[in-house]
Amino acid sequence: MKALFALLALFTSIYLNAQQATNAVRQHALNIISGKAVPMDDSLTITAFDSICISTNSATRQFYFNAYKVGLMKADGALAETMGTFAICYLEKYTDEALANYSLLSEPEQKQFIADVAFEFWEENYRQQILDYFMRLKANSGTKWAVLLNKMEKEVREDADEYNKY
Repeated sequence: MKALFALLALFTSIYLNAQQATNAVRQHALNIISGKAVPMDDSLTITAFDSICISTNSATRQFYFNAYKVGLMKADGALAETMGTFAICYLEKYTDEALANYSLLSEPEQKQFIADVAFEFWEENYRQQILDYFMRLKANSGTKWAVLLNKMEKEVREDADEYNKY
């Protein structure tokens, strides 16, 4: 019986710690959105931005995308170097939703989003990787976003060409 109570206490502790962590990440994202916090290369920001890819709840992803959007224009240093990773994952897992959100970004935000995605394609065969990636996105979305995806693919390729000159 003692073992059962110890196990129950352990699971309760794990649950409460997870709940506290979730609340801390949500509050941090809210602070980023409201301008009370600056997106930084820390676990709260990374977890918040990663939620656009890992959350299975569309409302949750939308909330965290609003924080990610702030990060697009304010990220620097190590965080700036990881912004494309979140975008690539979000586009691939939730293509239609991600493209709908992308289409609502301002022009400077769209340019930064494209630049961040392009930064992730730097290997020797980066042009083939870009082609393969956008083929997957086009397969995910059908014809609904074909024009936008073609435009994005061209812009990512152009930015990646610039990055890969050096």
